[in-house]
Amino acid sequence: MTKEKPMKRRMLEYLKENWGAPFILAFMALLIVAAACLSIGMEETANEVAVYAYYNLVLGVVLQLASYLKYGEGKEKTRSNESHRKHRQKSTRA
Repeated sequence: MTKEKPMKRRMLEYLKENWGAPFILAFMALLIVAAACLSIGMEETANEVAVYAYYNLVLGVVLQLASYLKYGEGKEKTRSNESHRKHRQKSTRA
């Protein structure tokens, strides 16, 4: 039986491997704020907030791509190396 990691620790591990996540969350929050501003007639403010929201989206996507290149491919290579190693161990035992 394995103990489940505390939520705070899991979130920190997630953010460590997904660098763009905070910026993408900020994008969503700012877009909601922009929609709220637009609904109450603050069009200029809504436009300005939307611009900042899209800056966050671009930054978040770029960082997600960078973290994928750093962590995503490494996991795949590690998994394939482990499966090859296990296969070789089985072959040498037989």
